[in-house]
Amino acid sequence: MVLTANLPEGNWRSLVQLAYASSVVFSFPLQLFPAVGIFTGFFKRAKLNLQQKGYDAIDGETEDLENTATKSPKNLWKGNLGRSALVILLCFISVMNVDKLDKMVSLLGALFGVPLALIIP
Repeated sequence: MVLTANLPEGNWRSLVQLAYASSVVFSFPLQLFPAVGIFTGFFKRAKLNLQQKGYDAIDGETEDLENTATKSPKNLWKGNLGRSALVILLCFISVMNVDKLDKMVSLLGALFGVPLALIIP
């Protein structure tokens, strides 16, 4: 928030800070969308592999991987609950590590940024 710290005191500064904070809060689900899609596909493939090997599904449902458009309300609530739990977990991690933010950003950059730069130049 270096940019907003340099603004003059007054209503304009508060308005800009409020707009910035709301844009971060409301854009977080957009940033989370690809990760949730990857995890959902992984778990559906794992469930399908278990069913093909002869194991029964844990909840007794036989939903195949291609049948994602017609979900039951029970499955939609499961997905919403899982995404909500992920957001709460990430918020907890960020609140607990706010004083170590520089180390967290460095670690994430080293783990994900460098391999990405080498694979996709």
